[in-house]
Amino acid sequence: MKRIISLLFFVVTSLYLQAQNLDSTLHSLSHLPDSSKIDSLVKIARSFAVDAQGKKALPFAKWSHQAAVKNGLKNRIAKTRFYLASAYMESHDYDSALFHYEKTLKELVGTPYEDWALHIYINITWVSQNTGDYKKALEVQLLALDYLEEKKDTLEAAWFMTDIGYSHDRMRAFEEAIRWHRKALKIFAEKQSEGAYHYVLSRIGMAYDDLAQYDSAFHYNLKALNYFEAEGDTFEVAEISSNIGNSYIKLEKWEKALAYTLRGHQFKKGQKRAASQVITESNLGLIYSKLGQFDEAEYHLRHAIQTSTTVKHRKALSEAYYSMYHLYQEKGNVDSVLHYFKLMDQLEDSIYQLERTKQMAEMQTRFETEKKEQQIALQAAEISEKESKLLARQRFILLMVVLLVALLIFGYLFYQRYKSKKEQELQKAIIREQQNGLDAVIEAQEEERKRISKDLHDGVGQQLSGLKMAFQKIANEIQIEIPEKKKELDSLSKVLEESADEVRSISHQMMPKALTELGLLAALEDMLSKSLKQVGLKYEFEHYGIEGRLSEKIEISVYRICQELINNIIKHSKAQKVAIQLFKNKGKLILIVEDNGVGIKSEDSDGHGLLNIKSRLNPLSGEVNFEPSPQSGTTATVRIPLD
Repeated sequence: MKRIISLLFFVVTSLYLQAQNLDSTLHSLSHLPDSSKIDSLVKIARSFAVDAQGKKALPFAKWSHQAAVKNGLKNRIAKTRFYLASAYMESHDYDSALFHYEKTLKELVGTPYEDWALHIYINITWVSQNTGDYKKALEVQLLALDYLEEKKDTLEAAWFMTDIGYSHDRMRAFEEAIRWHRKALKIFAEKQSEGAYHYVLSRIGMAYDDLAQYDSAFHYNLKALNYFEAEGDTFEVAEISSNIGNSYIKLEKWEKALAYTLRGHQFKKGQKRAASQVITESNLGLIYSKLGQFDEAEYHLRHAIQTSTTVKHRKALSEAYYSMYHLYQEKGNVDSVLHYFKLMDQLEDSIYQLERTKQMAEMQTRFETEKKEQQIALQAAEISEKESKLLARQRFILLMVVLLVALLIFGYLFYQRYKSKKEQELQKAIIREQQNGLDAVIEAQEEERKRISKDLHDGVGQQLSGLKMAFQKIANEIQIEIPEKKKELDSLSKVLEESADEVRSISHQMMPKALTELGLLAALEDMLSKSLKQVGLKYEFEHYGIEGRLSEKIEISVYRICQELINNIIKHSKAQKVAIQLFKNKGKLILIVEDNGVGIKSEDSDGHGLLNIKSRLNPLSGEVNFEPSPQSGTTATVRIPLD
């Protein structure tokens, strides 16, 4: 068997080195079964795609995929379609690439290649961003993030978070972009991933540049630049230097813009990034023209035109013509102004026509591909129908043999099912009654808390306040008459004041005023401040997506659950820091409480605190989960449906 595999590998390698066209390759493989041909051709397609030779990969990928569909080979259908999509992507046929990547996502389910989903998410994101469809990119990135969070791949999830931020940036939602970048930044810091951390800093700098907050843009970009310079990463040094130069261009600080843009240009010279080099050359032309150095400006703009023409980058060429047009405006050369304006106008028209022609061709290609696949599927269905007819008689005989036994068994199973259903209905009714009773108890407890809180505040609290004022008045009079009683009277006054404060505190704990009047967020802020600051615990409270008031039942339950968790942390965790998050996600209200203490013990899992929390969650169909925190403490996650 090993010798056969080695021989097959040798054949495939030889074919890859000698492959000139599909027909000659198929002829060389004519002695092999279709499954082996598919495996061989898909390896060739993969090799070409990895080398960015999409057009060479395409015929091999198409044949292998059509053969897999024709033979009904489920695993190979998913695998070959993936490489077909990759071939289209490397051929810059992005519409066809997206079409096949999206179909591959569905076909991967139930195959050994399910983990390829992440690669597909990455490729769809890349294609969408390169075609300017950032809305599509954002949708796919969020799906990928859910996938990675389910897999608990925190580091890869952080990369998607910063990519989500970049998509928001391109959609001009700069504040939202910064928020996502900071989430990724936090994870990279925890994972001590220095390169990724400083890469995200440069992206935050880009967002601040777009917000015209140049001080912040310089701060983050320079911090990233210093790191990548120390690492010797010329790719990132070139990009960040160019970005800083762009900021100075916007500020019209031409000398500084020139210094950083020249730096970026210097490092880009050795890199195969023609479009990026053209942009830098065009920027240099603009800067030199503003500085009155027209010869230098013309030199860089002509170089940009030459590079754009060589690599056939029509959009970059149009930008270079536009900059040259402005240069000759500065010089007052009317003939050259008209010349470059006409070149730019003609090129823009041709780009528009070319894009329309390309779109029509892509639509035709996709239509023909779908039509061929439908024909193959129809042929497979006809073959399957014939096979079904051949087996029909055998199945009929077998059916008649087992029918009698089935009828006898059916009656018995039907009775057992009926009996089981009735027992389940009875159990559900019992559970429902128990749940209703528990709901009533909790509701009665909260109502009693409200009543006691009101009585304490309006009754005893008011009386103690009045008594305190009356006592202070009498004490002042007694101190005048009997000065030696001052110390004793002050002591009694302090006892009275502490009693009033204690009554107020009990009233607040029974039913916080902030919860009833201001809502859940204000009540939590108040409770955390009073509970944690008094014991010297640092805390962070983040919330987002909580707009307006929730139902009273949910607000009270979330407040009590959070109060229970905080009390447990204070009493048992020995923590120094607590992080609380409250947000909505996919129709659920989610509360996360994380500490860096000693962690939860197994014997605590059935404690009164956890039972109290579960009793609060059961009426709301909620759930709670405890797991170790990344900071060696405990993370409690509470989920409550809002529907």
